[in-house]
Amino acid sequence: MKRERISCSAKAGVTEPDKKGSQQFLKELEEQQKQRIGKAVKILN
Repeated sequence: MKRERISCSAKAGVTEPDKKGSQQFLKELEEQQKQRIGKAVKILN
């Protein structure tokens, strides 16, 4: 849960000039979330 909160505040802190970098950042976040979900699914199965 702590990690989620950090990523949310980081997203909120993104300003216009950082948009290009933030898109890369968001993509990386998505990948991390997919991996996390994948691990959770494996544990459940």
